[in-house]
Amino acid sequence: MRVVTIAPTPAEQEDIHSLARELSAELRGADEAHAYDRAFSAGAGLVGLSSIRRLAENISSEQPPNAIVFDLGTPEDSEIGPTPTAIVGPEDFAGLSPHTLSRALLLGTVGLHALGKTTQQLGRITNDVAPLPGHEATPQYSSAPGALGFHTEDSYFAVGDEIGDGTHLDGIASDWLTLHFLRNHGRIGTEIATIDPSALPVSTVRELEKPQFPIHTSISHGSTGIVTRAPMFAHDSRGRLLRAHLAFTDLSGLSVQAHDAYDLFDQSIERTVLSAAPGTVAFINNRSTMHGRPPATSGFSIDGTGRWQQRVDTRHDLPELPHYTARPRVIDPMLFLRSNPGIVVQDRRVA
Repeated sequence: MRVVTIAPTPAEQEDIHSLARELSAELRGADEAHAYDRAFSAGAGLVGLSSIRRLAENISSEQPPNAIVFDLGTPEDSEIGPTPTAIVGPEDFAGLSPHTLSRALLLGTVGLHALGKTTQQLGRITNDVAPLPGHEATPQYSSAPGALGFHTEDSYFAVGDEIGDGTHLDGIASDWLTLHFLRNHGRIGTEIATIDPSALPVSTVRELEKPQFPIHTSISHGSTGIVTRAPMFAHDSRGRLLRAHLAFTDLSGLSVQAHDAYDLFDQSIERTVLSAAPGTVAFINNRSTMHGRPPATSGFSIDGTGRWQQRVDTRHDLPELPHYTARPRVIDPMLFLRSNPGIVVQDRRVA
């Protein structure tokens, strides 16, 4: 497990925020996709900062860390407003605040494209992870205080499977998941976990590489009716990737060998907790690392002061995804799943 912490100097933080404030005035009234496009190009103005160079070096490394924690500085309440208590759709998007534009600039400096999904938070690119009325007892839901089991983001859409001619399918899941802590008075952390396949018996790895583990799509994607059968260790054109959602994997129909391999996987994971201070941005390597959260006993009040993260999925290669795009920077996962051979999908909602 390797976590890199980057603490810019106060002067560097001000350089980032100053550019974000300029962009905020320019982008007033702009839609979300345009705001990320503009921040992506404007990020080039920050590449001379040593903290940004270090971030870029780690993101582009051939052996990137499991996570990078970048400190943007604690935001004032007046900068970010109250914690939202409802999901806001694209049509009601009020614009990225200067502080959240600072995060968007970080993505631009290291060449990461932000993207949303039609199945998640009404197709927003920026997803708010905050307490939601009516979901206080919803299990395995990021906006509820209960435990959140370890998973790679959108494991249902990280294909990495081989088709008949020996080539590999590339999925549409994140390369790097970013979690930006805006408010977290209880310092409720995000846990990450990983596993080294070389530490497992070869026979176990081979069992985990078979597309036989049913993953049920979670409520965060608006359904529990979609199932993909997936390998837990997959391969795509860039190498091996981990795809897992431990809380939503159905073990009931597995063979003894598959069940034993899964149990050994579960017993062998290495875990740690990331800094949860407001103003930190966690870059989690979604190709190698799961994330989750322990149950919370505080911080989930629904009064505008509760725990608030913003989650943004990012990829190195957004321009390669035009066939699955519903609108700029927003992907339709069902179009992807149904248009690729070799993916077993059960959808009980659609005949």
